[in-house]
Amino acid sequence: MGDDDKKTLIIAGSALELLIEFSNNIVQSVALSFPDSTEIVNKHAEAAGEILFKDLQLREGQSPLTKSLEKFAANFERLAVLDKLSSPGLNMFEAVAGVYESLCRLHAWELKKAREDPAAAAKGEDYLESLVLCTKSGKPSMNARGRVGMTLDYWKERRLQPPPTNPDMAAWVAEHERTWSILIGCAPLREIGVNPVRISDKWIGPNVEKMPLPDELHTRGPIIDWLEPESTFVPMPDQSKGGDPMQPDASLLGPRLPDAVFHATFDPPVHIPTALWEQIQQLGCVMDETPLKQLATFDSLVIPHSPGSNPDSAGARTVTCKKKTPYTAPGETKLSFKSHVNTLFVNKPIPSRTLTEMTFSHPQQLVTILPYLRQYVFLATLLEHSLAEPPNLSRPLGPAQPKDSTASSTTQTVTTNQDEYRNLVTSSVNGSSQEEDEEEEPLNIDLTLTPLPLPRLRVVFPFRDRTADVTLEVRENGHLHVESQDVLDETNMVAPNEGRQRRVEDVGALLEMTEDVGKWVEFIRSRWA
Repeated sequence: MGDDDKKTLIIAGSALELLIEFSNNIVQSVALSFPDSTEIVNKHAEAAGEILFKDLQLREGQSPLTKSLEKFAANFERLAVLDKLSSPGLNMFEAVAGVYESLCRLHAWELKKAREDPAAAAKGEDYLESLVLCTKSGKPSMNARGRVGMTLDYWKERRLQPPPTNPDMAAWVAEHERTWSILIGCAPLREIGVNPVRISDKWIGPNVEKMPLPDELHTRGPIIDWLEPESTFVPMPDQSKGGDPMQPDASLLGPRLPDAVFHATFDPPVHIPTALWEQIQQLGCVMDETPLKQLATFDSLVIPHSPGSNPDSAGARTVTCKKKTPYTAPGETKLSFKSHVNTLFVNKPIPSRTLTEMTFSHPQQLVTILPYLRQYVFLATLLEHSLAEPPNLSRPLGPAQPKDSTASSTTQTVTTNQDEYRNLVTSSVNGSSQEEDEEEEPLNIDLTLTPLPLPRLRVVFPFRDRTADVTLEVRENGHLHVESQDVLDETNMVAPNEGRQRRVEDVGALLEMTEDVGKWVEFIRSRWA
């Protein structure tokens, strides 16, 4: 509709209305509305419309003939799925918004609890946000990072490192650093035994926390007051409007549950052991059970075999990677590079699958599995950063710095105290010059991955005039527990010139901070020797 120069495209569905205005065949505006929805849906309509408009808007140098609609199609598809599953009196947008409202209250409560810890609060709001995102119930968002709909962020790169103060670097970090999220929507109900979708914003009690029951007294920390909303029923059709005379009278069949279920999409997908896969199924979640052509292993999913190779899924595997690792020498401000030969030994493979999509019936199921997802996301990140071939899997050197094809990050290693960790990383991230080390003999670092009872990573590397041997256990929420170590002893347990006590826990905390075995080794060799 409209005159020759201005036209309006109207897309109307069961629960949404989208208006796209054109002028000379160029999109000028996009307006999204949900006419019959409640406020918990409508308050997000403007932000969603802005994302759709940006997807259609012509950027500098773009042509209407070659403009990609890929992002718009993906975002509109998420809206279309919810709209198709909706019907008069049954609004899937309200179902998702209800989950969002409940998880937002949980997130706000967890942030409030975190601020009550003076030691944590002293580290600033960015630290608290990261703490809750990566160790608690995640951070719910609506229409964030260019995606329409609800997401639950639960992990991110550099989670323990301070945000850059340099504006250019901060913008680059926000665009490029990975965040692990769960996209929450709805899907057709196909599986027997899965509870259909329920429309409610009361999945959690008004106080969020509840008093523990006798069988919950052993549980550490507060007990979340999860509620079970009543079932949602599809409204009976209006028989006065007529219908198909060949179909049975729906009013005689009684109330009907929705033919839809909550659906989660993991972005990016997560590689997990088959044992954890089965535990998630026992919670009542349903994943794709497509038979695998070949048993996959955790290491092969994280670091794929070379093309044309014939991997033995039941046998041992060795992976070797030659790379240059960035580090800052003591007393220096320049970023240097050290040649490393990192070798991974997998003597007993971990049978694994890739978690891409899942149906669920209650947000508690999502929150329950987050600590275990983080456990294997962090293990995969360690292996990627330490062993993956260039180009880097972490991020390039940054917007104002030359890119070395074998470097995976500019962020530097850290000291044994969390405050000094942050200070050293800040100086590196905010921009320090770089220089190449002269040709030298590469440093050999050996890693051994074992699966049981929890994934363990043993790291062996040259230290002083001997070989250091450290074994770390990767636990829930990406926490590294030091099983054994020989880098700290009576000669270096106290930091020189400062008198600060170094602890065994610092060995694991340092690797949690760096997220890279190579940089972790360089720090220990240069500052703890």
